[in-house]
Amino acid sequence: MTTTVNSSFGAHMMAAGMVLNNVQDNFTHFDSISPGIPVNVMESGKKPRTSIAPTLVFDAQGRVELVIGSAGGSGIPDYIAQTLLNVYAYDMNLQKAMNREHVSGQEITTINGERQLSSELESGTRMARFLDQMIAMGHPAARVALLRSGLAAVQIKYDNEGKIRGLQGAADRRRDGIAMSE
Repeated sequence: MTTTVNSSFGAHMMAAGMVLNNVQDNFTHFDSISPGIPVNVMESGKKPRTSIAPTLVFDAQGRVELVIGSAGGSGIPDYIAQTLLNVYAYDMNLQKAMNREHVSGQEITTINGERQLSSELESGTRMARFLDQMIAMGHPAARVALLRSGLAAVQIKYDNEGKIRGLQGAADRRRDGIAMSE
């Protein structure tokens, strides 16, 4: 499920209570930079690829511990992965983890007639200062870009008996969302 349907309220059509998306540009293109034959070209019976990545994290007892998702197009998997890394590897609280600057590598660009994946650093952040070093390291399509994720998440805290003792909500400050915690 996604809450985005591209533009102007999607296709203005509903099916089974869901508003239909109005764009079919998420199929593999014939000129894809992926090696081999494109596996998801637009044809009968195929579904468009997507970057939506709603994610559930479970604790050691199998209970849902974190629910996270994002708007933001092709960068969505990067935004979610970076937030999870910040929460679990760097022990940040959820809001601080979302507020960190982003790096992405999902956009395809053409340089000297050759298609390349971009290495994008979020504009207006401390991360943007590393552009020259990335270019020096050989990133052919390094650039600074506006990376506006739409992250939203709920983290669930349990007591020693396994009962929910609290919820923490967080929403990315780059967009016009809000989250409130108990």
